Amino acid sequence: MSTAPLDPGLYVNVFHVEIPNEPASFMVAPTAICPDLRPIREEIARCSWNCRVYRVRDRVFGYGEEREVLRAKSFEPTEIRLRDESGLCKRLILEGLVDYLKGQGYRERSGKGRVTLYEPKPYREVAGGQIQVYRGYDLRTIWWKQDGEMAFGMIVDVRWEIRDRSGRRLSSPEIAQYRATRQIAQIQEELLPTGRINTEVARLRLQNHILPFVHQHSRFSLPCGGEATVSDVPIRVILGG
Repeated sequence: MSTAPLDPGLYVNVFHVEIPNEPASFMVAPTAICPDLRPIREEIARCSWNCRVYRVRDRVFGYGEEREVLRAKSFEPTEIRLRDESGLCKRLILEGLVDYLKGQGYRERSGKGRVTLYEPKPYREVAGGQIQVYRGYDLRTIWWKQDGEMAFGMIVDVRWEIRDRSGRRLSSPEIAQYRATRQIAQIQEELLPTGRINTEVARLRLQNHILPFVHQHSRFSLPCGGEATVSDVPIRVILGG
């Protein structure tokens, strides 16, 4: 898939995210009303309500098409400009992209403040099809101040997962039993076909994996409404004198 051409220079795997300027509708409650979000999240899931809650400092935000059900929990409606709530906006961007990718069949593995999503089909197979190599993308959102406004970015890294035919994840010793360690390292671009260490691995992963991924998934809906757009050109590093 074609991607935007890059000018010569140094780049990092961070992509600027554009968000709506218009205020979005939320339900808000002080943290004191629901200090533990687990019960309300469990009720939302049990009742299949199309809404979510997320805490930022001393406030809990409710959003989604059926957010009005939260009135019964002492939440109040409000309008919020996303750029004014950087912590909330980071969460919304990540949730929006994760929702979109899962709708495309990606498989999710979550961690604190980040998430990895693996493609639904193996990227490569080795050892006569006994080992499947899955390609995934580790996603994190960040913010910074730019021209007096909050700007937002998406950090994208490549991740790999090795499974056998039954779908069981394999450890390094198990992979070695198939005599597939070197072949997998070449697929992951850590080794050259000659077996030598690939010193260009970071550049090749950006060019061959990250840029096409961002280009293909650059627009998605936010869970609070509106749409986010990810630039398909990574942020360029400018070296000072």
